[in-house]
Amino acid sequence: MTLQQLRFLIAVAESGSINAAAQRLYTAQSNISNAVKSLEQELHIEIFTRSSRGVALTNDGTELLGYARQVVEQADMLEARYEDGGTPQARLAISAQHYAFSVEAFVNVVERCRDSKFEFIMRETTTSQIIDDVRAFRSDIGILYLDDLTPASAEAFADARASFHPLFDATVHVFVSERHPLARRPQLSLADLTPYTRYSFEQGTSNSFYYAEEPFSYIPCDRNIRISDRGTLTNLLITSNGYTLSTGVLSNEMQWGMASIPLADAPTMHVGYIMHNDRKSSPSCSNTSTSSTASSCQLTVGRRGRNRRLLAPAGMALQWSLTRNVPNERKPVKVIIYTDGSARSNPGRGGYGAVLKYTNPAGKTFTSELSRGYAKTTNNRMELMAVIVALEALNRPCEVEVHSDSQYVVNAFNKHWIDGWKKRGWKTANKQPVKNRDLWERLLTAKSKHKVEFIWVKGHAGHELNERCDELATTAADGSNLDIDAGFNESDL
Repeated sequence: MTLQQLRFLIAVAESGSINAAAQRLYTAQSNISNAVKSLEQELHIEIFTRSSRGVALTNDGTELLGYARQVVEQADMLEARYEDGGTPQARLAISAQHYAFSVEAFVNVVERCRDSKFEFIMRETTTSQIIDDVRAFRSDIGILYLDDLTPASAEAFADARASFHPLFDATVHVFVSERHPLARRPQLSLADLTPYTRYSFEQGTSNSFYYAEEPFSYIPCDRNIRISDRGTLTNLLITSNGYTLSTGVLSNEMQWGMASIPLADAPTMHVGYIMHNDRKSSPSCSNTSTSSTASSCQLTVGRRGRNRRLLAPAGMALQWSLTRNVPNERKPVKVIIYTDGSARSNPGRGGYGAVLKYTNPAGKTFTSELSRGYAKTTNNRMELMAVIVALEALNRPCEVEVHSDSQYVVNAFNKHWIDGWKKRGWKTANKQPVKNRDLWERLLTAKSKHKVEFIWVKGHAGHELNERCDELATTAADGSNLDIDAGFNESDL
């Protein structure tokens, strides 16, 4: 068996005829026919069936074609690696499940290696294909997740001679549009999801829960749409009331328009990468906590008893970038929030309005507006509610500026009133119960995830965003389908 025979085999299979393959390879038809016949005799199998319409692979031929492509790909990689006299070139091929944070990490790697000579490959594909890519050395690493419900993964990794290396653990989250009816819920259950369409990634012929890309894939769903493209799934989420399950890690471009809500009683997702057992990292690469370490490491690769070293800062940089994407470790983003509350009488119909603004590193600004009306409430409660719902809408730790025309809200923090209330067991300096305690406690919980600065602005003074919040609040108060402010108490007046 020779490489030339395998190349002929691949060409015939792709062309559908020996004649077309000969034209493609600029060789005589007899050369290809003799090569294929010799290969059939050597292996004692029939590779092609012949007819007037051309040739077709037999079952044995189909299996052989898969092996042939792997061998030829590896040979081509070796040739490319050493064709310029052995000049070191970083090469990194990655196969990953459809995670936006994997792509973000990959981009970071490219940026870090901008001044180096490299070839990088990124594939978003099915779980079974990831394992096969690593097994066949088409990819250096494969990025996927495990949980306690997928024991077959260990057998699949063993068959591929691959090992799993954890990066971080994540709790299962529900991804929905920020306009979804469930978007403001602090936590969801599987029962909450029953009325809605589920979006999941197609896993091809290996579409079993052992190879699923999302947890709970084995639970029946009345409406399930399977998709092979992450962009399509994201667009569906943003524009409809469906949902998908994932890690809860949102990339920068997904921060707005999407909500990420924890799912109760869900297994832990162990996100990591697999690597072939014959492709080992050197001891110098064991510490990837800093970018300098990542960029200086080498990757040692052993094949068939022989070791070779590849200059591979990219692989270590990728691991570093991925671990930096753990939800609790991501760098906070800056969000500007304007809020206002309104009540037609005190108490009476009321509403709140909030405007959130975020500018990403590329300079694109995203704006989100929130509002709701209540049948009976107070102005102060609506001022508090506006701040609460705005902070609760943030799906990751942020640096926040809250602009409010309510001195009641702003002074509680800037003059440390709330610290005194808590020390006195939620009593004022006059030893009276603090009004609206339920909302103050809820605000403290929402605030605890972020670094928050409160800034007072003069109301009705022509400030664009403050005026917009007032418009949102009053419109909500005057609207229909008013909610009940369950925490309102006449004694708080």
